[in-house]
Amino acid sequence: MANIKLCAKCGKIGLDQLDFYIRWGNKYKRFYYRSWCIDCEYENYDRKRHRKRNYKHNYNMTINDYDNMFNKQDGRCAICGSGNSNRKSSEKFYVDHNHETGKIRGLLCHNCNSALGHIKDDTRILQNMLHYIRLKGR
Repeated sequence: MANIKLCAKCGKIGLDQLDFYIRWGNKYKRFYYRSWCIDCEYENYDRKRHRKRNYKHNYNMTINDYDNMFNKQDGRCAICGSGNSNRKSSEKFYVDHNHETGKIRGLLCHNCNSALGHIKDDTRILQNMLHYIRLKGR
């Protein structure tokens, strides 16, 4: 059952299920609706601030660290050398890291990042793929 809710920023009245984002994990450890409506959340979204927080939280790196790594790689994918990230939502490359140790390995385009993800960083699968391509031809 939907509840009527008032946006704390603009004062818009709306239905919580349609007009407000849902979040998990307030002090009561349950789902709750944000206090700002979706329009206000979108209007106040700061892409650079989000990127900064994401790099720090997920990789313990700064935007400056990313930029330095990008420059060391000459603005190219560490695997295929493409200068295009192939991402629909961003021109930024993916930060590739070891999921067990957290060590950052480099910046990858979408295609190379997806390929590594599909083989789960397993070099045996990668060798089998190489063997298959060589055996069957291109």
